[in-house]
Parts: sequence; structure tokens; C-alpha cells
Amino acid sequence: MSLTRQRVLALSRRSTCIPLAATQLRLSSSDPHSHHDDANVYPQESFNTPFWRTTALLTLLGIGLYNLVPYIDKDKTYITRYIQHYATPRDVWARINDKHLELSADAAQGQLLIGSATRPHILRMRYPAALEYASPHNVAVGSQTDMSHVVVKKDNSWAD
Repeated sequence: MSLTRQRVLALSRRSTCIPLAATQLRLSSSDPHSHHDDANVYPQESFNTPFWRTTALLTLLGIGLYNLVPYIDKDKTYITRYIQHYATPRDVWARINDKHLELSADAAQGQLLIGSATRPHILRMRYPAALEYASPHNVAVGSQTDMSHVVVKKDNSWAD
């Protein structure tokens, strides 16, 4: 058998469980600790690039045009007229708010109705005759309550 084959067999027979501490030590010591300076050369950054110059010129041009162009309406600027043109009219918002107020009032009335509800004062039994039904045979002594004084009440008899 060749030496390579013997080595492969020996490695395959070895347990594959490696202690965690050994793995961590090996991984933590694998850093070469060689810190070299970055070899890349970066261009110097400034606000003198064409993008920033164009942005500054357009801003100054916009401010100048805004101040120099005469108004069509002395009370309203271009921006105000643009916003008023595309904004929803006041009467539409008033109708929406009135409808919302009406729906909120209806919901509040429903909540008051549910909140003021009370349970019925008497418990209605489906079969009141069940109180009188009992087997007279094979009854242990003391297992039944005397129900002779129980009277089935009518609708308004609870107020008495």
C-alpha cells in the first residue's frame, strides 16, 4: 500500500469532531496582521465640479426670475395661482367634512345606545315546567331543595 493511500485511510478513520475552542483559536490566529496603506489614488473632492456650478447658477437664475418677472395679479404670485388652480375647492371640502360629521354623529349615537343597554331584570326560562319535574324514586335524602315556594314571575312582576 502506498504512503498516500495509508494517509487517506488514517484521515478518514479519524473522528470528525473538532473541539470548538481549537477551531476558534485557529480562526482567530489566521489574520496575517499586515496592515498596508491603500494603494488607490482618489481624486480630490470639492464643490467646484460642473454639477455644483450648474446647480448654483440655476438656483440664482430661478430666484432672479421670480423677483424680476411682473405679476399678472398683484395679490397672487405664480406659485399661489398654481396651487389654487390644482387644489380642491373649499366647497368640496366643506361637503366632505359635513358628511364626515354626520357619519360620526351616527356612530356616536350607536355607541351611546350600546353603552346604555342593560341586562333584563328577570331570567326567562324556556321550559318553566322543568322546575316542577323530578323523579320520586331513588332519591337520596337531602339531595333535593324544597322548591314549593318558587313562583314563576310574569313580565312586570319584578317591579313589585
